[in-house]
Amino acid sequence: MAVPNAHKPPLQLQARNKAKNTSPLLCPPPVRPRSMAMAAAVLVAIALPVSLALLLVAKAVWVTVSCYYLTPARIRRVLASQGVRGPPPRPLVGNLRDVSALVAESTAADMASLSHDIVARLLPHYVLWSNTYGRRFVYWYGSEPRVCVTEAGMVRELLSSRHAHVTGKSWLQRQGAKHFIGRGLLMANGATWSHQRHVVAPAFMADRLKVTHRLATAAPLPAAAAEQS
Repeated sequence: MAVPNAHKPPLQLQARNKAKNTSPLLCPPPVRPRSMAMAAAVLVAIALPVSLALLLVAKAVWVTVSCYYLTPARIRRVLASQGVRGPPPRPLVGNLRDVSALVAESTAADMASLSHDIVARLLPHYVLWSNTYGRRFVYWYGSEPRVCVTEAGMVRELLSSRHAHVTGKSWLQRQGAKHFIGRGLLMANGATWSHQRHVVAPAFMADRLKVTHRLATAAPLPAAAAEQS
């Protein structure tokens, strides 16, 4: 006859073995696996450049929106409050397409006769918009506003030394023309413009201009006589 649980140890021996196996001296403290530490280091190494990239992208988006939308909109509101208006600009390009289309139309055919009145041919947008929006108007060269003034008194006031620190040529104008006319009086701003203006001012005195006028009018006379003969 089979005896149940014949192969099991006695109850006292089982209790002793259980106490032995659960003794705090034999159970080492839990140690953080190295795999978890390595995973955390990898996550930090990935998250840092990703965060920097997101910050750079966010900054680029903010600068783009501010440059091409927020700042132009604010300038348009300020100018409109002062009565200076102009053609509505397109996003990013401003009125460049309008200018190119008007110039292409005005220069498509040859001039009917020789004339010094070429403003309407070379700068048709100035003529059109000054007739439409008045003697003071603004148009946009990309995201850069250009205020056009045709009143002689205001032009004289703006060109005076009192406004030299706030008027002048923009960075875009100076960069586009530096290879053609350099950094001379035409493209100088601020104190540089004032200094160069004082340097060249004696050449435009009345007595100097009289001599220059005589030379300029006498120079083409031999060529004109030879052409007529």
